[in-house]
Amino acid sequence: MANREAGGLFESLKDGLQEGIDFFRGEIDLRVTALPEPPPEVTAEGLAALRRRTELSPSAFARLLNVSTRTVQSWERGRRRPAQATLRLIQVLAEEPASVFQAAGLPWPSPGKDSRPPGGKAKPAPR
Repeated sequence: MANREAGGLFESLKDGLQEGIDFFRGEIDLRVTALPEPPPEVTAEGLAALRRRTELSPSAFARLLNVSTRTVQSWERGRRRPAQATLRLIQVLAEEPASVFQAAGLPWPSPGKDSRPPGGKAKPAPR
């Protein structure tokens, strides 16, 4: 049994090496997968600024990111750092906030309108 498994492993390795050689020679095309860069780090000040820019309270911001309010407070005070998956969501929120709001089922406040920002009070009407 072990000999049969070793033979299968050897054949698999041999085939893979042959494909590599053929690819190097330009005889075949192989699928090449590009991996995204890791999400950018965010500072405590940057995170607080993003929250204010999106006009969200700490609790509404936490709900949007699916974390606790205490976690957001810890991030904004520099005591903890967001996980990689949360950093990716924060990156998307910073670059495309309307998309994140839409995905979460929240309205994105339109500039110049008397709209109620998610988690906030109504904006006063211009005079």
